[in-house]
Amino acid sequence: MFSNIYPTPLPRADRLRMYPLNIPPQNEPTTQRPRPGSSAASKSDPKSERAKSSQTRSPQVRQFAPNPTPNWLKSLLTIQRGTLVLFASAIGLSAIVYGYTVHTQDLWKSQYQQLKRLRTQETQQAVMNENLKQQLAISAQKSDSGLVSPTPDRSVFIPSAPLRPLKPITNPQSTPSPLKSKLTAGY
Repeated sequence: MFSNIYPTPLPRADRLRMYPLNIPPQNEPTTQRPRPGSSAASKSDPKSERAKSSQTRSPQVRQFAPNPTPNWLKSLLTIQRGTLVLFASAIGLSAIVYGYTVHTQDLWKSQYQQLKRLRTQETQQAVMNENLKQQLAISAQKSDSGLVSPTPDRSVFIPSAPLRPLKPITNPQSTPSPLKSKLTAGY
């Protein structure tokens, strides 16, 4: 029943006859082998036939002339290379910008934490200074502390330094001012 649908495969010898492996190139003359049973087949010796068959069976490679590439294809390939370079540089640049942004944010975060710590320390020191002032004021009010209130007769006076002669002042008009020479008339 299924034998009509699926054909039976051909034996290997029949397939080789149908699809020959060695096709001689077109620029070389082909030699006809004598058919079995003909007079030419009986005259030839088997050694020469083997040598001929090995020559015809060896694969021969033909060199093709390279086809010139059209100009429009060359321009498309050039554009492709250019866009590839641009794409790669854009990706590299975006990676650098991203890395710089992340680094900057991390640096800002650490600096901000340090700023918060310093502000807290400043507040604590201001509170400690006010507490010390309060304790000094309370201890100064006590009579057994040994502190005395300031009066003019208990003040210490330091003598002034001796007078030195004055140096003559040079005329400022004779020396040009570097500030005036750098500024333009509008300023």
